[in-house]
Amino acid sequence: MSPANATLARRLLSALGNGLLFGLWLLLLTALALQLRIVADGGLRLPDFVVERLTASLRARGLALQAEAIWLDPQGRVLVRAPTVSLAVASGETPAPFASAAAIYLQLDRAALRSGKVEINRAEITGLALTLPALHSPTGAPQSLLNAGEFRLTHATGAALWQLDQASARVLDVPTAFFGALPSRPAANSTAPATDLTPLISRTLIQAGALYRQLATLPLASVKILRLDLAPDRFIASAEIASLLVPAHPALPPALAGATLTTARLSASLPFDDPAGEELRIDAAHFSAPPPLALEVDQLAARLRHPSGGPLLADLALGRVHKTDTAVPAAPLVATLRYEPASGNLAGSLSTRLVDAPWSITFDGQTSTRAGDLSAEGELTPALLPVVASYLPEKTRRILELTDPVQLSLAADFGPNLELRSARALVSGGRAVAGQVVFRGATAELLYEPLAHRFTAAPVLLHLPESSASGSYEMDTQTLAFRFLLGGGLRPMAIEGWFSEWWDRLWEDFHFGPVPPAAEVDIQGTWGEPDETTVFVGAASGPMALRELALDTVATRVMVQHNHIDILGFRITQGPRAAAGNLSRRLAPGGAAWERLDFDLRSDLPLTALTDLFRNDGQEIVAPFALTVPPRLRLVGQAFGPDAGTLAGAQRYSLDLEVPGALRYHNFPLDNLAVRILRQDSAIRLESIRAGFASGVVSGTATLDGPADARLLAFDAVATDASLDLTLAKWREFQAARTPPPALPDSPTPATPTKPESREKPLGGTLQLRLAAKGPADDPLGFTGQGSAIVTGADLARIRLFGLFSQLLSELGIGLTTLKLTDADARFTLDRQRLAFSELNLKGASTLVETHGDYSLADGKLAFTAKVRPFERSGNLLGSTVNLVLSPLSTVLEVELGGTLDQPDWTFALGPTRLLRRITGFGPKAAEPPSPVPAPAPAPLSPRLEAPTP
Repeated sequence: MSPANATLARRLLSALGNGLLFGLWLLLLTALALQLRIVADGGLRLPDFVVERLTASLRARGLALQAEAIWLDPQGRVLVRAPTVSLAVASGETPAPFASAAAIYLQLDRAALRSGKVEINRAEITGLALTLPALHSPTGAPQSLLNAGEFRLTHATGAALWQLDQASARVLDVPTAFFGALPSRPAANSTAPATDLTPLISRTLIQAGALYRQLATLPLASVKILRLDLAPDRFIASAEIASLLVPAHPALPPALAGATLTTARLSASLPFDDPAGEELRIDAAHFSAPPPLALEVDQLAARLRHPSGGPLLADLALGRVHKTDTAVPAAPLVATLRYEPASGNLAGSLSTRLVDAPWSITFDGQTSTRAGDLSAEGELTPALLPVVASYLPEKTRRILELTDPVQLSLAADFGPNLELRSARALVSGGRAVAGQVVFRGATAELLYEPLAHRFTAAPVLLHLPESSASGSYEMDTQTLAFRFLLGGGLRPMAIEGWFSEWWDRLWEDFHFGPVPPAAEVDIQGTWGEPDETTVFVGAASGPMALRELALDTVATRVMVQHNHIDILGFRITQGPRAAAGNLSRRLAPGGAAWERLDFDLRSDLPLTALTDLFRNDGQEIVAPFALTVPPRLRLVGQAFGPDAGTLAGAQRYSLDLEVPGALRYHNFPLDNLAVRILRQDSAIRLESIRAGFASGVVSGTATLDGPADARLLAFDAVATDASLDLTLAKWREFQAARTPPPALPDSPTPATPTKPESREKPLGGTLQLRLAAKGPADDPLGFTGQGSAIVTGADLARIRLFGLFSQLLSELGIGLTTLKLTDADARFTLDRQRLAFSELNLKGASTLVETHGDYSLADGKLAFTAKVRPFERSGNLLGSTVNLVLSPLSTVLEVELGGTLDQPDWTFALGPTRLLRRITGFGPKAAEPPSPVPAPAPAPLSPRLEAPTP
């Protein structure tokens, strides 16, 4: 460059520098003048074009700002006078302001201003008012939410929160203090763009409308001061209230309306953008609710939460709860609730302690349909039982007495409108007394189905002091028809408390051993209708005693109905022998005495067992018998008791009896007896009698009738093929066994005959006998009747036929003077103590004795007259010759028989000796009585003796 050009350039640059320096000084002088003006005016009012640009910028973000003026002071503070804020609206529409203030002071960060940024470090708002626009108001008119607000906030450069240094206002006309912090910018998860605040403000107004609807229903007049704690995402409103009457509120159950809180603190946490849901806390020293709740609560703490999109959660803790309309003592309570508004599902759990028993309850249901499930677990303790019993009918309050707690587990299923569809329970207890029955323990599963009208308990396990049993219970809750089953090792008297006196009477004669019987009980009936109740009882036992009878085993099944007891079947054993059958006992209506007894028994037990089993009735049956072996019998019939009216005392039965051995019937010896005894009232008939007697057989029939003190016996008996010796021996045995009757006044005492020495000789022979007689049953010598007898092959008598003349004939070598009688044929009449023989023929090989006379049953005396025909039955030549020679004598030969069967006394009334004396004149004088022929000596087994041969 040329020097000239360089000089020109330097001159131009110097002029430019001087111009710039002048301009800078001019600006500085202008700024100084402006600052002097601002100081003089108190600040710099923003020009209208600046305000318009600011409001345009806010309008672009959805807000409409109006203010009287905006000032900027030298300290970097901005003053906004009388601002109002509303949502931007279209041109021509009137904006609805939702916020206004008397003035807003903003402190700007000067360092940020130098870098071209606007940062507010401090803000003061006076006269703040927040109004709910009509569009968002539940009333359709603008509603004041906040007024007279005074706020002082600070914000550190770059911080995300505004801190409330001092803040107060009237919220819904309630003095309110504010604490906490506010976000300096929209939430990070906000879906609205940073340049558009309309959605955020709209949501805020909607939430404010919902808040207003809730707060407007609260008794805010009771609130003296409200505290609001602000957080970035929510604010918490809390208040302390001396006394509060709870109003009806959609968020609260209707039953809470009218309740009162005393010395309470309420705290509500409400989100700004609903990120965590709402929460309400209530703490009160006392809570009182009228019926239907009827509650008095001390120390209440409640917490209600409503997470965004989630269920409403509630936690409840009550230090002391008292249901004033019940006798249940006050108890603590802890509860947790979960409510889903979308589905209407309500679930929760409760824990409490009733008296001394812990209880926990859970439930899950639908509020819309009022249907759901409920379960509970707890204890029924001895201390809690009286409280529960106070709600039962008076007559049932003493049914259960506890020593140990009862564990309970309950579950219930509710249909719409809380209609109970089913309820289940598990019950497990220890020592207790239920219905006067003592338990060591019991468990049961219970099921109640109201729609089916059914209640069941199955299985039921019972542990008694000496018994264990299991069973079930089922009842129709509509008709009250029920059935109770119980079985196991059970002593019937262990459960006597469940039954009335008939149960005691049923088992009073059973004396079980150390091992409880295997028993079953089936009870069917209808509650309140005792006449319709039926009880089936089965029992099987080892060694025990039935009345006084010791037994090895007993098995029985009993049915009990109203006034009716049936032993459907029983079997008892005693060693190898047994008895079985059935009984039916009917009680008189309304009476305790029995009316009728039906029985069917089979037995081969000893006959004395009937006495032990049937006492007086059995004694009457067995009294006539004395057995050496147990009988086989079947007893079928009826007996009528004291309440049978005109039939009282009557008995009607049949007894089929077999005795395979020796026995006595009314002391009369028999063996191998088979008889059927029929009784009709007082009359007893013995049919098909068959018995062994004296090696023969006795058969026939008999009847017994008349009053008890004058019983009459009538019989028709036939004895065949009986041994004559045994017959007479058993007759003597029978006479010795009975008590001798007193001697008749007109009967002289017989002289005791002298028993000559002799040797014993049996009679031999057999007897055929038939006797039909009647008389007093207790007096064998009082009978009257008729009979017949045939004796064959016996040694009936050895008669010294010719006295001295026979001795003479013997010395001459004729040994035919002693005759032997072997057969007899008799027809006789029984007249009490006298046996009158109208015909008695004694027969020998060649001899016939035709006789008649009497035999005294009282003393055995004989009084017979006989015609002796020595050779009447001889068929040989000698016999015919002798009979021809002696026929004149034999036709007139008579023998008088006296003495007894053991000591017979034969006397010839008109014999050969007496006839010879009459012809020749030799011998004693006719006036002298002849000397009696000495009787042979008696034999123990035979009434006849063998006389010495002359």
